[in-house]
Amino acid sequence: MKTAITYGVAVMLILLAVIGGILLHSGRKAELARKQMASLKVSLESYYGLEGQFPESLHSLADKKLVTDGELLDPWGAEFIYVPCYKDNGNGKKKTVSTYMLSSAGPDRKSWTKDDIQ
Repeated sequence: MKTAITYGVAVMLILLAVIGGILLHSGRKAELARKQMASLKVSLESYYGLEGQFPESLHSLADKKLVTDGELLDPWGAEFIYVPCYKDNGNGKKKTVSTYMLSSAGPDRKSWTKDDIQ
C-alpha cells in the first residue's frame, strides 16, 4: 500500500513538473514576443522618420532593410499582426498611415483570441 501511494505521489510530481515546464516555456515565449514587438516599434518609428508615415505592411520594413524577414515572425512562427490606421488628409490626396496596431496571435496562432499578446 505504501509503495502505491509513493508511486502515485511520484507520478503527480512528474506531471506537475511537466505542466510547470510547459507554462514556464509559454511565459518565456510571451515575454520574447513583447520584446520583439518593442523592437518592431522602433523600426516602425524609423520608417516613419524616413517616409513621413507608417508602412502599409510590416514587409515594407524588410524592403527598407530595417528588419529581416525572420523578425516579422513571433516566437510561435506566425507573422505579427499589423493593422495600419489611415488618416484622411482632407486635401484629396492619398490617405496616409498615421498610426497602427501591433500584436501577436500567441500560442494558439489565431488572431483576436484571448491569448493574443499586445
